Amino acid sequence: MKKNILILVSIFFIKIAHCQTYQLSNSFGVNGIVQTENISEPKKTIITPDNKILTIGYHLLNSPNPNLITHSFLLKLNQNGTPDQMFGNNGLIQTNIDYKDTPYDVVFQNDGKILLGGSFTIENPLLGVFPNSPYIARYSSNGIPDYSFADNGILKITNFNSITSTNLCSIVPQNDGKIIVGISGNNNNNNFFGALVKLTSNGVIDTNFGTNGILTFGDSNFKFNLLNLLLTDDNKFLLCGYDSTISSNPKTAIIKLNLDGSYDTSFANNGKLITDINISNSVFEYLNKISKSPDGNYICGGYVANNYLMIKFNLNGQFIDTFGNNGIFQNFSNIQDFYLQNSNIFLGGVQFENDEPIFKIICLNENGTINTNFNTNGYLYLNPTNQQDILKSFILDNQSSIIMSGNSGMLGNYNVTHAKVESENLNNENFWIERVEIFPNPFNNSLNIDNPEKIKSIEFYDYLGKKINIEYSSNFSVINTENLKKGIYLCKITCNNGKIEIKKLIKH
Repeated sequence: MKKNILILVSIFFIKIAHCQTYQLSNSFGVNGIVQTENISEPKKTIITPDNKILTIGYHLLNSPNPNLITHSFLLKLNQNGTPDQMFGNNGLIQTNIDYKDTPYDVVFQNDGKILLGGSFTIENPLLGVFPNSPYIARYSSNGIPDYSFADNGILKITNFNSITSTNLCSIVPQNDGKIIVGISGNNNNNNFFGALVKLTSNGVIDTNFGTNGILTFGDSNFKFNLLNLLLTDDNKFLLCGYDSTISSNPKTAIIKLNLDGSYDTSFANNGKLITDINISNSVFEYLNKISKSPDGNYICGGYVANNYLMIKFNLNGQFIDTFGNNGIFQNFSNIQDFYLQNSNIFLGGVQFENDEPIFKIICLNENGTINTNFNTNGYLYLNPTNQQDILKSFILDNQSSIIMSGNSGMLGNYNVTHAKVESENLNNENFWIERVEIFPNPFNNSLNIDNPEKIKSIEFYDYLGKKINIEYSSNFSVINTENLKKGIYLCKITCNNGKIEIKKLIKH
């Protein structure tokens, strides 16, 4: 039908080189691919605290109703791609929140419990299908519903007007055990708004927050539609979305709030960073994801027209002008998500080959330029099933691997596909682990080594295989890491017996 265009054909050297080439993992599924039937589309994939793979999404039910009936699922895989038998039913949980439900976010609490959030719809035989409302459910780490949370493990947030459609976009657990839920809304007059709902640790709306537990953004002067939020290092909220005050000219919007919901007036313009990326009235622009950058700044991702958009800024709301064009990056189409790892920015989405979709990963430097050291000139393309493969989410683990999730199939008959690619550099059979201990890990400004007499040489590399110059004592017992940026590093230790050891290290 069409060729598999994964561009990974080069035979690599034994030593770590500057260019890091990726190949499908032989230790994951069948030749690096796992397909799961009877579930239709993934929404988000994360790495769990026990270093496994958790994907949420929805499955379609066969129904004569013209409205597609969907229900949420959670799928947990081991690192080798097999279902985690200790989770749900053969690694899978399928929900039935109401007539119809779809998930949008999943996070872990500090106690290891899982919070799943999305939107549900009820059906009335006389009035038809009602607008969407948010839900949040809690599970134990092995997938058992937490019946102590809300109403038998599920909270349905129905506090908004019945003609208003509301969707959950984000879940943020707080250090005190309470939970912030981000909601986007739209009433019958197409007036968009954002809202935060605060829950107690047992899933009850905290009426001490906002108005009866709900803080709503949206009036004639600022119609803010919330699409994502996070808790910052200075213990405040960053929210992103768009400002539709002028309906014909929506603008990107980032706002910063104190924990009580008031604006942090030290951020940008009295707590609001509103930017008209394209002044044309016909161009729709929005931001739907926020992530903290390893350098302590923040990046929002979204779209302006058909181009993927990223904005980089600091906690004061000032653009980082070394990124993109004065803090703003616009390029590429069909991007679904971005992920930050060390000083690199990974974009994941879809590439069309002969009019058929396949997986695409692009790697950027921290300034927004293409990182040509990644795979083939900064790009990785993958057609795992030789059908239509549509990437929906991806994650990088701490072992130099990229795990992608998407839906695959033809003519609308889709299954969920996971594909795992890993660096050839660290999977070469000539790399061998021997007992040389490096501590502490994570580390700050120095590392200590046990058994340094075994060592012939030490080399440090960043996540993409670029060699980093470091200082160490003459007998290798102490490594000076003061000048290393925060992030993940690979330490290559060559022992006197010729064997090579690779250590993954994290600088905080």
